[in-house]
Amino acid sequence: MQSVWRSLRRMNASTRPGWLLPLSFLLVTPCAAQRPEATVVVHEDLQYGAHGRQGCLDLFVPAADAPPPVVMFVHGGSWTFGDKRQFAAIGDALAGEGFACAVVNTRQFPFARPRQMVRDCADALAFVRDHADEYGYDGDRLFVMGHSSGAHLASWLAFDQQLLADVSVPRSALKGAVLLSGVFDVRPRHPALDRVFGRDAERRRDASPLVHVDADDPPVFVASAERDIASLPLSARVLADRLRDVAVGVTERHYADRDHVDYFFELTKPGATSRRDVLAFLRAPQRAASANAPPRTVVWIATDDRERGVGEHVAQVLGVHGVEVLVLAAVEASGRAVAERFRELVRERRRLRLAAPTFVAGVAAGARAVAHAPLTREVDGLRGRMLFAAELPKNGAGLRWLRSGRRPSDLLLLHGDDDRLAARAVAGRLGAAFWRAGVVTDTIELAGTTAERALAALRADDDLLLPMLRAFVGR
Repeated sequence: MQSVWRSLRRMNASTRPGWLLPLSFLLVTPCAAQRPEATVVVHEDLQYGAHGRQGCLDLFVPAADAPPPVVMFVHGGSWTFGDKRQFAAIGDALAGEGFACAVVNTRQFPFARPRQMVRDCADALAFVRDHADEYGYDGDRLFVMGHSSGAHLASWLAFDQQLLADVSVPRSALKGAVLLSGVFDVRPRHPALDRVFGRDAERRRDASPLVHVDADDPPVFVASAERDIASLPLSARVLADRLRDVAVGVTERHYADRDHVDYFFELTKPGATSRRDVLAFLRAPQRAASANAPPRTVVWIATDDRERGVGEHVAQVLGVHGVEVLVLAAVEASGRAVAERFRELVRERRRLRLAAPTFVAGVAAGARAVAHAPLTREVDGLRGRMLFAAELPKNGAGLRWLRSGRRPSDLLLLHGDDDRLAARAVAGRLGAAFWRAGVVTDTIELAGTTAERALAALRADDDLLLPMLRAFVGR
């Protein structure tokens, strides 16, 4: 065990990372926070587990008159790479603000599976609590914090009661969780998730923090960025909705003009918005009252009786959650016909006593017509389109409306892995292209079903597809 004294260093702006690959986290040169000089004691390479360097942590403890709270930080890296040394700046920054901080390593894929990784997190938290008196902080005021894949592991630890019980950490000792750009449901298909989490449905369900949420969870700070990795902002909103449903205090932040990396590293910069927000939460993690969602109206376009039946079922289920879905028959399966019906409904909404229609949706042929509809946010007030199993043109021909305007309408592309392979592939390519062009795009693939079957089987207590639909229209 090594104990060294040092002062906080100044961050070199040239070390700030730029872009990164989906669901990954770039390794960066170790750096420290820009802040006034403050004395911090650092205990390096403390062994909490039996896995060599992957089972150790660095502990940053500020000089304080009374034992401070302690934050355990789990870094990102697609569950496959990264090292605590790259994140010394986070420990320095938090210690400089009066919080002890443990920056941890865990085992990584392919040498460990996610269940083993989260058990490493639990063992590390138990070590931190058990050695509180030795190192000089309060072991009964614990916080967990993570970024990217680290936010997934930190949230799993915070919400799964059995993990804490297995290592004898009282649930009452965990005072809050700070979750930055995480994946909170790993059941949808994605190449990176399939590789790390495998294909077993039950294991993927167990590894999804969202399903472990209950009313006894600690308060949560959940954040994402405007230019985050695709679908991570939706994941954050799904989690926030779920926490509010069970009356757990949640502080939700979405950082404009920021990406997956920069708002996180701004935690090391005094005065940065994300830093102020996180510190405010750590100092006062309140159990806030649930917020009432504003009314939402979705226009569902149906081109035949089958599509109409699916839409009417979705309307019934979403209606329980305060979302009104109006099912309209398209005069013809064209984008222009969809736009005419949508605008007609906007004109008539006061007479019909409806909230302004702000979303449009469809499945199969209806979805294709919705994709081609010449509707925009600026002119028509369209906030988003939901396209279920839409067979789109390979080159995106006729879809210029999806990118139009200074702020294009959001886009949800959803299909199942039993839908036609060609349609899935095109949706994936076009979804990535729209996202790169600045369209907020969520491309979701459900396992073991088609989009139409999943919608037809939707239930009011569904915990996979329904939360995504609610979150998308709740933006």
